[in-house]
Amino acid sequence: TCRYARNIHVGRLLRHDGTPFHGHVSVRLLRGPGGTAHGYVFVVRDVDEEVRVERELRESEERYRGVVERMPEGVAVLRDGRIEYANPAMADLLRSRVEDLAGVPLRDRAATRDVMTVHEHLVALERRPPGEQSDLHVSLTGPDGRTCADVRLQLVAASVDGKPAVLASALDETAVRRAEADLR
Repeated sequence: TCRYARNIHVGRLLRHDGTPFHGHVSVRLLRGPGGTAHGYVFVVRDVDEEVRVERELRESEERYRGVVERMPEGVAVLRDGRIEYANPAMADLLRSRVEDLAGVPLRDRAATRDVMTVHEHLVALERRPPGEQSDLHVSLTGPDGRTCADVRLQLVAASVDGKPAVLASALDETAVRRAEADLR
């Protein structure tokens, strides 16, 4: 009978032919009649494929994050209408630091006339299948409540970590809107 077991992830091991691999070792104490120790069973499992997939996923996430963080458009991931992630461009549009935006409801950073529109679109998209989208033209405000940017806000329903979310992309149209107003 087996009464004692321990699982150990051991980094690099060597195969019989001398080639290295990542291994996971399970050790079990075997007891004989009367509960006396009878020996051990060692099971080594090759986890090279799992380690490779984890490394590739980590590298892919780092590349993706690097691309998003260098984008000139503001990008945010929203859940329940709150900002979970914002890239530096979104923080600039909102006159905030990236770390200060986590948990902030996006509607709190919309101009008064746009609050309900932003809120309604976010709520609706979180209930829709991934890929559904809305385009809005809204004004965003800084932490002081003053308008700081007129943007085209593209909202896309998504699933992030298996839960409903909305991806937001904000393109600053402030200069264009001012130029249009000047021409009128």
